[in-house]
Amino acid sequence: MKTKNIIIMLAALPLVAGFTGCKSDDETSARPAKETLIVQGGDITFSSTEEKKYVAINADCAWHVVDFQVSDASGNIDTDKSQRGDFGDKLSVEPMRGNGNGTLIININKNSGTLKRGNAYIILQSDGGLRQRVNITQLSNDPGMSIDGTSDGGLDFTMAGGDKTLTIESNTAWTVETKYDGLTSDWITLSKAAGSGNDFITVTTTAETTGQNREATLLFKYDNKVANVIVRQGAKTDITLSLDKQGILFTAFYIPEEHYEFEREHIQEHWESQTVKVTSNASWSVNVITNDTESWLKVDRTNGIGNGEFSVACNAMTTNTQGKQAVIVVVAGNKASYLFISQAVEGYSVDQLTVTTLYSMSVFNDYANFRFDFVNGQQGSNQPTGEYGVVYSTEYTEPTVDNGTKVVAGSGKTSGSVAVEVKNLQPSTKYYVRGFVYSGNGVKYTPNTVTITTSGSSNQPGESDNPDPQLARQHY
Repeated sequence: MKTKNIIIMLAALPLVAGFTGCKSDDETSARPAKETLIVQGGDITFSSTEEKKYVAINADCAWHVVDFQVSDASGNIDTDKSQRGDFGDKLSVEPMRGNGNGTLIININKNSGTLKRGNAYIILQSDGGLRQRVNITQLSNDPGMSIDGTSDGGLDFTMAGGDKTLTIESNTAWTVETKYDGLTSDWITLSKAAGSGNDFITVTTTAETTGQNREATLLFKYDNKVANVIVRQGAKTDITLSLDKQGILFTAFYIPEEHYEFEREHIQEHWESQTVKVTSNASWSVNVITNDTESWLKVDRTNGIGNGEFSVACNAMTTNTQGKQAVIVVVAGNKASYLFISQAVEGYSVDQLTVTTLYSMSVFNDYANFRFDFVNGQQGSNQPTGEYGVVYSTEYTEPTVDNGTKVVAGSGKTSGSVAVEVKNLQPSTKYYVRGFVYSGNGVKYTPNTVTITTSGSSNQPGESDNPDPQLARQHY
């Protein structure tokens, strides 16, 4: 019977232990083994000059400080290093033991070095086995800065723009400025230009409208150092661009050069202008291309954004009996539209049929489009012409109406802008093309011959040797 009672008493021992997991020496009553051990504030970071911090301990049981440990890159304890990490004997903790709520006092000396101290942590453990870990770091005395919120050292924005936030950790005063690395500027706004210590900055970019990737650098300056953050923004990819005209023909009155200064002094210089409408969803620029250095053509603006317009003006007086040509190129991102400008002359004392440069507008497998301008003036009065159009040949490099194939665009005008579509061409074939106009003195040709090569497929454009290399676009 005594043996049976002993067995029953031994079986009850684990139940009693479950109610006495954490108790002081003078506790006599049993309670459930549920412990509380909390370090208020979590991980601790010291400034370079701070020497002491008070850390509240919230506990309902006895606890003690496990000696300082150092963690390796994998987070494991490395016993081969100093027990206090980068701090060595410059870091101490008291008290090493407590019961219930208390205050942990961490002492540290001034960090006069240029490196941040770290790699140390404190382990608090209850007598019942509950553990809490506190990581300890200290900023360096050297002015320092770290910037969070970047990716690959920078901020990346879509073409739509927007806001992004940078978080700054610093132990000194700092300023920030923007250095633009491209042709465009003023597309970045910062929420602040200076600060001191820890802070944050909101970086805002506008929508990209040029069709070009753009980049800038944020320069954070502190003490005599600089930290860089690259700001990148992708290009607008859905750019549209069109003009309401393909060409403009101006007429200018001929004045002999020896009379030009006199006439200009007594007759106010006059410019004729036309308006060109631009339809676009992006930024655009206007560029005038001409081989003539004389100021006979001008535009009233060189750039714009979205739908807009610009004016093209031509001097109404000239000393050149042959007239002039120019091309205006409007560019938006990777899109370009061309405006062909011709100046024809009237008022010359001899038969003055002016025929301007021939341009190819498009070339495909079995057809091509061309344009040129002309004006006819005889003895000071305009006279109507006969037929006008283009003539082409696969054999003759300077085709004429006698040896080539003639395509008539019209007749009976004193001036005009001629647009001709040549059909029924052979694929993959080279052609020589000239413009022609009949007048009372015979036929006059464009001053140039355009060479084209048709493509082998209706889906692919052919080739052309437009007189200006910058105009060698085949499809609009």
